Amino acid sequence: MSAGGGASQELGLVQARRERRAEDLLSGRIPVTGYASLFERMDGAGDIIRRGAFQASLKARRDGLAMLWQHDPATPIGVWTSMLEDSIGLKVSGYLIRDVAQAREAAALIAAGAATGLSIGFKARRSFRSAGRGPRILTDIDLWEVSIVTFPQAEGARVRLNRPEPLPRSQMRSRSSVSLGGRSTSSEGRV
Repeated sequence: MSAGGGASQELGLVQARRERRAEDLLSGRIPVTGYASLFERMDGAGDIIRRGAFQASLKARRDGLAMLWQHDPATPIGVWTSMLEDSIGLKVSGYLIRDVAQAREAAALIAAGAATGLSIGFKARRSFRSAGRGPRILTDIDLWEVSIVTFPQAEGARVRLNRPEPLPRSQMRSRSSVSLGGRSTSSEGRV
Protein backbone atom coordinates (compact mmCIF):
# COMPACT_ATOMS: atom_id res chain seq x y z
CA MET A 1 0.00 0.00 0.00
CA SER A 2 1.36 3.42 -0.90
CA ALA A 3 1.82 6.18 1.68
CA GLY A 4 -0.91 8.21 -0.03
CA GLY A 5 -3.35 5.29 0.19
CA GLY A 6 -2.70 4.91 3.91
CA ALA A 7 -3.32 8.59 4.56
CA SER A 8 -6.51 8.45 2.51
CA GLN A 9 -7.70 5.38 4.41
CA GLU A 10 -6.89 7.06 7.75
CA LEU A 11 -8.87 10.18 6.78
CA GLY A 12 -11.75 7.91 5.75
CA LEU A 13 -11.72 6.23 9.18
CA VAL A 14 -11.58 9.60 10.94
CA GLN A 15 -14.52 10.81 8.84
CA ALA A 16 -16.51 7.62 9.59
CA ARG A 17 -15.92 8.09 13.34
CA ARG A 18 -17.04 11.73 13.11
CA GLU A 19 -20.18 10.75 11.23
CA ARG A 20 -20.98 8.05 13.81
CA ARG A 21 -20.48 10.54 16.66
CA ALA A 22 -22.61 13.15 14.88
CA GLU A 23 -25.31 10.49 14.45
CA ASP A 24 -25.01 9.64 18.16
CA LEU A 25 -25.44 13.27 19.15
CA LEU A 26 -28.42 13.77 16.86
CA SER A 27 -30.07 10.55 18.03
CA GLY A 28 -29.81 11.45 21.72
CA ARG A 29 -26.78 9.31 22.49
CA ILE A 30 -23.74 10.46 24.44
CA PRO A 31 -20.85 8.10 23.56
CA VAL A 32 -18.56 6.87 26.35
CA THR A 33 -15.65 4.45 26.57
CA GLY A 34 -13.28 3.09 29.20
CA TYR A 35 -12.03 0.08 31.14
CA ALA A 36 -14.54 -1.63 33.41
CA SER A 37 -11.95 -3.99 34.88
CA LEU A 38 -8.17 -4.33 34.83
CA PHE A 39 -6.33 -7.64 34.67
CA GLU A 40 -3.74 -8.83 37.20
CA ARG A 41 -4.25 -5.93 39.63
CA MET A 42 -5.73 -6.34 43.08
CA ASP A 43 -8.85 -4.25 43.55
CA GLY A 44 -10.30 -2.76 46.74
CA ALA A 45 -12.20 -5.98 47.50
CA GLY A 46 -9.01 -8.06 47.37
CA ASP A 47 -9.80 -9.66 43.99
CA ILE A 48 -7.47 -10.18 41.04
CA ILE A 49 -9.11 -10.85 37.68
CA ARG A 50 -7.28 -12.99 35.17
CA ARG A 51 -7.33 -12.38 31.43
CA GLY A 52 -10.00 -14.58 29.86
CA ALA A 53 -12.30 -14.43 32.90
CA PHE A 54 -15.01 -12.60 30.94
CA GLN A 55 -14.93 -14.69 27.74
CA ALA A 56 -17.91 -16.99 28.45
CA SER A 57 -19.99 -14.12 29.75
CA LEU A 58 -19.22 -11.91 26.73
CA LYS A 59 -20.28 -14.70 24.36
CA ALA A 60 -23.55 -15.15 26.26
CA ARG A 61 -24.35 -11.41 26.35
CA ARG A 62 -23.78 -10.37 22.73
CA ASP A 63 -26.84 -8.10 22.66
CA GLY A 64 -25.32 -5.51 24.98
CA LEU A 65 -25.40 -4.98 28.69
CA ALA A 66 -27.10 -2.47 30.94
CA MET A 67 -25.21 0.65 31.94
CA LEU A 68 -26.28 1.56 35.47
CA TRP A 69 -25.68 4.56 37.70
CA GLN A 70 -23.85 3.57 40.92
CA HIS A 71 -24.96 -0.12 40.62
CA ASP A 72 -28.62 0.85 41.10
CA PRO A 73 -30.78 -1.54 39.03
CA ALA A 74 -33.57 1.04 39.16
CA THR A 75 -31.34 3.62 37.43
CA PRO A 76 -30.27 2.46 33.97
CA ILE A 77 -28.63 5.37 32.13
CA GLY A 78 -27.40 3.80 28.90
CA VAL A 79 -26.27 0.72 27.03
CA TRP A 80 -22.86 -0.88 26.60
CA THR A 81 -22.61 -1.80 22.92
CA SER A 82 -19.04 -3.13 22.81
CA MET A 83 -17.12 -5.16 25.37
CA LEU A 84 -13.85 -6.91 24.73
CA GLU A 85 -10.87 -8.20 26.60
CA ASP A 86 -7.50 -6.79 25.58
CA SER A 87 -4.11 -6.95 27.26
CA ILE A 88 -5.14 -4.32 29.84
CA GLY A 89 -8.60 -5.44 30.88
CA LEU A 90 -12.26 -5.33 29.93
CA LYS A 91 -12.63 -2.44 27.48
CA VAL A 92 -16.18 -1.11 27.09
CA SER A 93 -17.89 1.38 24.80
CA GLY A 94 -21.48 2.47 24.73
CA TYR A 95 -23.69 5.46 25.15
CA LEU A 96 -25.61 7.42 27.75
CA ILE A 97 -29.23 8.11 26.76
CA ARG A 98 -29.72 11.88 26.57
CA ASP A 99 -33.48 11.58 27.31
CA VAL A 100 -32.69 10.15 30.77
CA ALA A 101 -32.09 12.93 33.33
CA GLN A 102 -29.56 10.89 35.33
CA ALA A 103 -27.64 10.13 32.12
CA ARG A 104 -27.30 13.86 31.38
CA GLU A 105 -26.12 14.41 34.95
CA ALA A 106 -23.66 11.52 34.60
CA ALA A 107 -22.26 13.06 31.40
CA ALA A 108 -21.76 16.39 33.19
CA LEU A 109 -20.07 14.65 36.13
CA ILE A 110 -17.78 12.66 33.83
CA ALA A 111 -16.85 15.83 31.92
CA ALA A 112 -16.06 17.60 35.20
CA GLY A 113 -13.99 14.67 36.51
CA ALA A 114 -16.33 14.13 39.47
CA ALA A 115 -17.61 10.64 38.56
CA THR A 116 -15.18 8.85 36.25
CA GLY A 117 -15.13 5.35 37.70
CA LEU A 118 -16.42 2.12 36.24
CA SER A 119 -17.37 -0.89 38.31
CA ILE A 120 -18.67 -4.34 37.43
CA GLY A 121 -21.59 -6.22 38.93
CA PHE A 122 -20.87 -9.93 38.67
CA LYS A 123 -20.94 -13.41 40.17
CA ALA A 124 -17.70 -15.41 40.34
CA ARG A 125 -18.13 -18.78 38.63
CA ARG A 126 -14.55 -19.96 39.24
CA SER A 127 -11.99 -18.56 41.63
CA PHE A 128 -9.24 -19.65 44.02
CA ARG A 129 -7.03 -18.17 46.72
CA SER A 130 -3.34 -18.03 45.90
CA ALA A 131 -1.92 -18.47 49.41
CA GLY A 132 -4.65 -19.52 51.81
CA ARG A 133 -5.82 -16.07 52.89
CA GLY A 134 -4.28 -14.21 49.92
CA PRO A 135 -6.23 -12.40 47.25
CA ARG A 136 -9.08 -14.16 45.46
CA ILE A 137 -8.07 -14.94 41.87
CA LEU A 138 -11.07 -14.81 39.52
CA THR A 139 -10.83 -16.98 36.40
CA ASP A 140 -14.48 -17.11 35.23
CA ILE A 141 -16.95 -14.27 35.81
CA ASP A 142 -20.67 -14.05 35.10
CA LEU A 143 -20.93 -10.34 34.23
CA TRP A 144 -24.32 -8.78 35.05
CA GLU A 145 -23.77 -5.06 34.55
CA VAL A 146 -21.21 -2.27 34.33
CA SER A 147 -21.88 0.92 36.28
CA ILE A 148 -20.57 4.43 36.17
CA VAL A 149 -19.55 5.15 39.75
CA THR A 150 -17.86 7.76 41.87
CA PHE A 151 -15.49 5.31 43.59
CA PRO A 152 -14.45 2.22 41.59
CA GLN A 153 -13.08 -0.92 43.30
CA ALA A 154 -10.32 -1.07 40.68
CA GLU A 155 -8.49 2.25 40.82
CA GLY A 156 -7.67 2.37 37.09
CA ALA A 157 -11.18 1.41 35.92
CA ARG A 158 -12.24 4.70 34.35
CA VAL A 159 -14.73 6.09 31.84
CA ARG A 160 -14.52 9.09 29.56
CA LEU A 161 -16.78 10.81 27.10
CA ASN A 162 -15.91 10.06 23.48
CA ARG A 163 -14.96 13.37 22.00
CA PRO A 164 -14.53 13.95 18.28
CA GLU A 165 -10.93 13.96 17.09
CA PRO A 166 -9.57 17.38 16.17
CA LEU A 167 -9.89 18.28 12.52
CA PRO A 168 -6.80 17.81 10.36
CA ARG A 169 -5.01 21.12 9.77
CA SER A 170 -6.31 21.23 6.20
CA GLN A 171 -9.91 21.34 7.49
CA MET A 172 -9.46 23.73 10.41
CA ARG A 173 -11.26 27.06 10.35
CA SER A 174 -9.37 29.80 8.61
CA ARG A 175 -9.81 33.47 9.29
CA SER A 176 -9.16 36.20 6.77
CA SER A 177 -9.53 39.93 6.96
CA VAL A 178 -10.22 42.14 3.99
CA SER A 179 -10.40 45.94 3.81
CA LEU A 180 -13.28 47.24 1.72
CA GLY A 181 -13.30 51.01 1.30
CA GLY A 182 -11.98 51.72 4.78
CA ARG A 183 -14.18 49.09 6.49
CA SER A 184 -12.69 45.88 7.72
CA THR A 185 -14.56 42.66 7.26
CA SER A 186 -13.60 39.22 8.39
CA SER A 187 -14.77 35.85 7.28
CA GLU A 188 -14.57 32.40 8.73
CA GLY A 189 -14.90 29.16 6.91
CA ARG A 190 -13.63 25.68 6.34
CA VAL A 191 -10.84 25.31 3.87
